[in-house]
Amino acid sequence: MDIVFRPHYFGGKNNNFDETFVPMSLKSVLKHNPNSNVHFISNDHEFLKKYFPLNPPQHLKCYTFDDLESDHTKAFDKSYIHLSSNQLLFEKYSILGYFSMYNLMCRLNLTEIIVVETDVLVFCNLNNVFHTHYDICDVDAILANTNTICCSYVKKIYLETFVNSCVKMYSTDKFIQCLTKIYNSMTHGGICDMTINDWIKSDKIYGGMFNTLNNDKQKINIIELSRILPDNSYFDDYLSNLKYGNGQFVSNLCIKHIYNINNKPFFKYGDVFIKCNSIHFQGSRKELIPEIYNKFII
Repeated sequence: MDIVFRPHYFGGKNNNFDETFVPMSLKSVLKHNPNSNVHFISNDHEFLKKYFPLNPPQHLKCYTFDDLESDHTKAFDKSYIHLSSNQLLFEKYSILGYFSMYNLMCRLNLTEIIVVETDVLVFCNLNNVFHTHYDICDVDAILANTNTICCSYVKKIYLETFVNSCVKMYSTDKFIQCLTKIYNSMTHGGICDMTINDWIKSDKIYGGMFNTLNNDKQKINIIELSRILPDNSYFDDYLSNLKYGNGQFVSNLCIKHIYNINNKPFFKYGDVFIKCNSIHFQGSRKELIPEIYNKFII
């Protein structure tokens, strides 16, 4: 199964972290998945030349947003209304990234992909884990919190539904009014790709409007990514907030402790050590990527 290194807009959050952590994240994917094509989509590949100047890995394929443009992307780009406290380019291209992934799947005739965000470190062969521990035949997407695509599995029908929904949502007044109302009720953040994923997963949030928007859509089946798997491994969806099966939580003010066992990262749940298949470094946690990369990837 092919892997897509999820596109974001470099510099979209007005920070200088991209050039530091993105290559580390990408190298972690390439190292542990040597038999999978890895497709990297971005708005800037120049900095990659610093890391792969002579011998880029043969299983790494690079694209820009412009390479994967379509009528759908043009329509959304034209109609997009920014309803977020985050920077415009970051939020808009976080959504447009789904369009690029869908267009890539159409171009390469792919029916399913694994997606890894640029702030995730990977410590396993993703194909092996997804095929062994998830029933991918009966699902359309496997997302963290059923709305976050940090290190996930998606089928083409899921991205097609996402793309078609976005185009309709941002070009119809009543849906813009709905999104604006939701945004005005938020204390932080705003309308983003996770909003659309929530819409697809559960129409109850939006008062039945999704069914009106997608009368001809099939039922989309989304299941949870982040749970402790039978081999005692785990896809981390937020480094400082691990959900446990019994409803207990680690305070989101604390960083989960990472244990080094035979040069592999582990969490601990009770008396059981849980192997990290991946770790997601959201927000300021990105500053920890070099330390964890140097300890477990190099």
